[in-house]
Amino acid sequence: VPQNTAATRSRAGRTGGRGETREKGGGALPSVHGRKPQRLSVVDSSDVHVSVKTAAKYHDDRLSLLLLTWFQTLQPQQVHIVTDDGAMDYWTSTAEEFGFKVATADGCSVGHCRECLCCKSGVEYEQFYRERDRRSHFKWFCHVDDDVYVNIHQLVILLHKYDPLTEKVYLGRWSLARTSKLQMRRNIPNLKSNEFAFGTGALYCISSCLMTELEPYFRGSQRFVSMCKLLQYTDDMTVGATIESILGYNFTDVDLIFSELHAISHIPASKLPSLISISYGKNTLPGGGEIKRHVSIPQPQFTLDEDPTRFLSFHCLLYSSTSWCR
Repeated sequence: VPQNTAATRSRAGRTGGRGETREKGGGALPSVHGRKPQRLSVVDSSDVHVSVKTAAKYHDDRLSLLLLTWFQTLQPQQVHIVTDDGAMDYWTSTAEEFGFKVATADGCSVGHCRECLCCKSGVEYEQFYRERDRRSHFKWFCHVDDDVYVNIHQLVILLHKYDPLTEKVYLGRWSLARTSKLQMRRNIPNLKSNEFAFGTGALYCISSCLMTELEPYFRGSQRFVSMCKLLQYTDDMTVGATIESILGYNFTDVDLIFSELHAISHIPASKLPSLISISYGKNTLPGGGEIKRHVSIPQPQFTLDEDPTRFLSFHCLLYSSTSWCR
């Protein structure tokens, strides 16, 4: 199986799938669910390679929301979207029209199994290494799940505390409140530690000099899958185990990163602008009902029916001058 399984595709013409046809570079940005995205000049984050992993079934409700909100605070060449093999559709075409890069995880099985996720993660890493081979200026690799809103301004404040060219940095939010123990330590020579911490796969960042050390382990989807199989872990745990137990570098826990695993419903309103990320989720009740979890926005711009994830209202809290916020 070839190591490089990602195929980046672009098209001269764009068929909207909503009764409209557009041409790339035609000037005005396409609308998203009836709202006009607005480019925002937030902070210089051009040295951050942002990799977003998604799936075809989430394009309409998740990817579209990112296109409308925090993606607009980035330069188009920073955003690299990885989705399912054969999943090019209206929303991936719209992403390309914005200038974002879309790669399909060719050869990776579709689903939420360990090998499926590891294979797609390998494509994410491959995209970074390909950009580096082209002498890109990216100094950070940041992975983001498609159900996460990233406050780029706060992320850059965090990253500026480190020198990504000399410091081996792996930061995110602890997925577990304790370290994990390697299951297959006898098969790994020169092991630095039997225990490791790892960040939730919602959002984590790795400095470029550490990415160089990870290349023999992570470049190419099949190589990443091989590491997952060796360690017998999912993709996010494989990242943590490789960095901490094999390479010997420490994970940095950042308490301003929130995912669906954390108590997002109880974050004080005064703290919201300082958060690096938010997400949403749901709890299933014993009787079969559900409790939806999301941040609580003071005086939200939208109702829960209009904005069930609260991403729109959070975006308007941060960038109130956005045209569709008024």
